[in-house]
Amino acid sequence: REIYQKIMDRFPGHSRRSDARYLYVETFIGAEGLPRAIEEVRAMEEAGEEHLGPELYAVASGHVQAKEFALAKTLCNEIITRFPDGAATGAAYVALAHMHQRDGDEERTVAAYRQAAMAKSFDTNYGVMDASNTKNEAHEFLGEYYMKQEDWKEALHWWETWEPHSWCGNCAW
Repeated sequence: REIYQKIMDRFPGHSRRSDARYLYVETFIGAEGLPRAIEEVRAMEEAGEEHLGPELYAVASGHVQAKEFALAKTLCNEIITRFPDGAATGAAYVALAHMHQRDGDEERTVAAYRQAAMAKSFDTNYGVMDASNTKNEAHEFLGEYYMKQEDWKEALHWWETWEPHSWCGNCAW
């Protein structure tokens, strides 16, 4: 944690400062818990830090893992509202889609994935290739969803606009 704090203090304009800030918040999630982590994010806001969507997403993700879905939804909605063009907005939409799907709310699930498909992509590291980002996850879900609905035109739209940049090669065999 100290090294991340030093990076943030000594290199305020450095391009990797946001990475240090994100990792700094994550250290609180693991060591001192989610309430302490959100306190740190709020303190950063009070100190004038901007674009804290990824840090809020780290805390929201922690709430999902802890099965504290109401708190996770609140933070995801805050990210979407405050940082509509931010780096973590796509991830917030996908997290909401997962939670809505868990709740059995099909309409909200589809709506959240549609929003994720339009938001900036955020790497999820769920899969082996770069298709595991929020935009591609949304396209894949929507393509499959509309196929199950037998809405072939809409399904085709999502499959044709899906833009993964690499493949593992297994499909070619």
